[in-house]
Amino acid sequence: MKKTNKGYLVEARIQLHSLTPKTGNVLGFELQINDNQGGGKQNVAKWNDTTNESWRNTSQYGILTFVGKNKLGH
Repeated sequence: MKKTNKGYLVEARIQLHSLTPKTGNVLGFELQINDNQGGGKQNVAKWNDTTNESWRNTSQYGILTFVGKNKLGH
């Protein structure tokens, strides 16, 4: 995690045990970060879900599309 002028930059590696991604494949995906300073959840940041229901309703997931390594410069 890195603090930027606009907030934070988070980069993560997710190990996919049951999937071999190929360029163009899509996957339902949601990411949520909870701010809990010991007094309960104070703030929540989510990637796609605006309903706060993605924990029980996967239709709120966003679509993650796999791209080739050269597309992002990695």
